[in-house]
Amino acid sequence: MSTINWQALATQAVNNTDQSLHKELASLTTVNTDAITAFIQTSNIDTTDAIKVLKIVDDAALSNEEKATEIGTISHGINFLTALASKILH
Repeated sequence: MSTINWQALATQAVNNTDQSLHKELASLTTVNTDAITAFIQTSNIDTTDAIKVLKIVDDAALSNEEKATEIGTISHGINFLTALASKILH
């Protein structure tokens, strides 16, 4: 992934509505805002936890095993990651 300041994005997300967050995430990926909304709804994750998952995925200091373990501790984190990955991989 490109270098994205996920902490700044998370801080901004706290101050934005869910719709604004979905637009921001969509601008960072090729996934549109409707798809982001669907991922969040399908996986039952809240926007704060969705940002946490994305920060973990982007953390180059963590091994894949560490990332999987950390994402597994986030409520609905695996579901969100699976939904996102399935869209990106198609």
